[in-house]
Amino acid sequence: MIDRLLAKISQLEMCEHDQDGFAMWIATRPGHLLCSFCYQAAQVLADDICCAACSAPAGVAGRDAIVVTKISEEMGAHFYLCQACMEADLGFR
Repeated sequence: MIDRLLAKISQLEMCEHDQDGFAMWIATRPGHLLCSFCYQAAQVLADDICCAACSAPAGVAGRDAIVVTKISEEMGAHFYLCQACMEADLGFR
């Protein structure tokens, strides 16, 4: 998934608010690289969070996984995974 993300973000522009800061990519806003303000706003406004792997509804507290990773000094990524994809990725059955 990280390789696919790196290929995708090379085509996206940085947020217009903070072009010199740390950018975040999140599964709920796949077409954007967000500054910290826009990242926080997107988290608050996300009503229908979807799994980054299968597009099923995700983000249910206590059941689904949220993965945050720092890819580089300038880039981070935030994924939501539904329970089924999380279990498949971690080898649970």
